[in-house]
Amino acid sequence: MGKSWKWLLGTWWDGLYDYLNGVEPVNGTAGLLRVRPTNYHGRALQLQCGLTLHPGDKIAELHIASARLLVYREGRQERVAGTMAMVRALETALGFLARAALEKPTLQGVKAFYGVTLLWPAAARFGFEVREIPAPLRRWGISLYERNLECWYNSRPGRGPRRIEAREVWISSLELQLRFGRKQAL
Repeated sequence: MGKSWKWLLGTWWDGLYDYLNGVEPVNGTAGLLRVRPTNYHGRALQLQCGLTLHPGDKIAELHIASARLLVYREGRQERVAGTMAMVRALETALGFLARAALEKPTLQGVKAFYGVTLLWPAAARFGFEVREIPAPLRRWGISLYERNLECWYNSRPGRGPRRIEAREVWISSLELQLRFGRKQAL
């Protein structure tokens, strides 16, 4: 059985985005989780764990491959089964991210990891701090983009909550190690 055209197009789009923006794969995640080392540019930000980020601090932006998530939904009659498989895959991927944070030279010195996602309820369960996107216009644009992605990849559009907005999710490098460092694949 071949891959769907949505999967192929989504994989191509993710690859192009990664190439143009310096996004790197996290080894062991089969392309599900990708990361872009960068510097923090906002105002001083204190995370709940006590870490304060200042402009210029090294952080890493997390990216989830939407096309890869589609694999966990395809072929499952029950939406819950697909969602649970997706959550398990993300949890495993975070274990590989914890390992990469220690071993990958480009991630050395990263103080925190962050992403913008509609999947923030799951991220909160994994220990990420959830924050509203500060700029209203940016929040609206990102939410529109993320909802369009969700409709694109959803095999049953029109079902489930539609009004969810994208949020920022943050986790310090230390918190990542404490929560997922033990879950690294051997």
